[in-house]
Amino acid sequence: MFLIIGHRGASGTEPENTLRSFRKAVDMGADGIELDVHTCATGEIVVIHDDTVDRTTNGSGKVSDLSLDRLRELDAGSGERIPLLTEVLDLIGGRVLVNIELKGDDTARGVGSVISSYLGRGYGPEDLLVSSFKPTELSDLISIRDDIRIGVLFEDHPEMYLDFSHQIGAYSVHPGKDLVTPSLVRRSVDIGCHVLAWSVNDREEADVLRSMGVNGIFTDHPQYWTRG
Repeated sequence: MFLIIGHRGASGTEPENTLRSFRKAVDMGADGIELDVHTCATGEIVVIHDDTVDRTTNGSGKVSDLSLDRLRELDAGSGERIPLLTEVLDLIGGRVLVNIELKGDDTARGVGSVISSYLGRGYGPEDLLVSSFKPTELSDLISIRDDIRIGVLFEDHPEMYLDFSHQIGAYSVHPGKDLVTPSLVRRSVDIGCHVLAWSVNDREEADVLRSMGVNGIFTDHPQYWTRG
């Protein structure tokens, strides 16, 4: 199966990393959604890509310096609010894969706690995938929950990250699309990892990646490939 994962939801047509965007991706027939998390000043795990709110909301400031109440006052696009990770998990309810990217520093413990509270409540370990560019965050998450699937993100030095993926027993590797080669796919298979490439918004690129044995893509436009 070639997985179609909505990158920050259906971010090509909806405000990224919002409940509206995630709902749209599921309605389009995506096999999964991808989201980014940070820890805000009051300790909650919130869904936003950047470490500041400047680009994606009508506010300004670092996420880590703002309370949840302050973040909730901001418009994240089309009247949407910055969601909590728990709100996204409630929305999806185990219907499709949820890929949680640990974007901010020191997010592993909070995400691990949230995951622990949802396993058995509509989610199994196979319904969640935790990824990051940061090996330390992934290692911290594994020390908290060793039953969750791990994805290793990278955009350079593929051999180094493949070695790390093998070392930690990662479920998948997530290379930037331009790094994908037949040899990278073969090496990933050899170490027992699926290959999920980002971010792919061109049909011909997707076809080439699929022909090389890639297992899925992250896309801003899940409707291009989905069966919904």
